[in-house]
Amino acid sequence: MTATTNYTTDEVLAALAAREEIEDAGYGGERIDWFDLAHPPIACDAEGNVIRSESGSLVYEENTVSLRGEDVPLSVVHETGGEEQGSYASIVIALGSQFFRKEGYYASHYGADWDGSFHEVEPRQVVVTEYKRVRG
Repeated sequence: MTATTNYTTDEVLAALAAREEIEDAGYGGERIDWFDLAHPPIACDAEGNVIRSESGSLVYEENTVSLRGEDVPLSVVHETGGEEQGSYASIVIALGSQFFRKEGYYASHYGADWDGSFHEVEPRQVVVTEYKRVRG
């Protein structure tokens, strides 16, 4: 049986802030560049050339965060907000077997402002029924 590590929201925010080289000044994670978490840098070789996979697609740098002295893979599993999506914005990250959501809002003239809550969430499947036009 594999042990599951449970990280607290405070631990995760502190680790993300340290990764972004932001001193904790009571911002509660607002100053973390959540957009960059969702879009890691494109990998380059020593000469600065973009690295591509065998199929020709771009390769991105590994996204990790240091928690309790270990590099933990970080992936963005869901994003909302942005152009044509309304003013509510959120990003859900996976760290090991845990998921965390950062909330904020989006304004077309400004971009995203991540001043909302940060909390642990869990995935849940929801069945949605849509109705497709069949005639006329």
